Amino acid sequence: MYVVDRDFGFAPNPFHGVCTLATCKPPIRKGAGVGDWVIGMGGSRLDATGRCIYALEVTKSVTFNEYWTRREFRDKRPGP
Repeated sequence: MYVVDRDFGFAPNPFHGVCTLATCKPPIRKGAGVGDWVIGMGGSRLDATGRCIYALEVTKSVTFNEYWTRREFRDKRPGP
């Protein structure tokens, strides 16, 4: 579990049918395994202290390079 300090839609990225954590919280990404749950709680900067922003079950783990090059994640890239 961690505090979601800001939300620009990239990380976590809940769009296009799957929620990904491509760039946020390296220790969580490194330690989380398939079947684990990651919970993002709102922080004061979002005026959401104590609110659950998302809860996701880890179903797959890929490297950042795989994330950036795989066709299935192409639509999740930030715009120009």
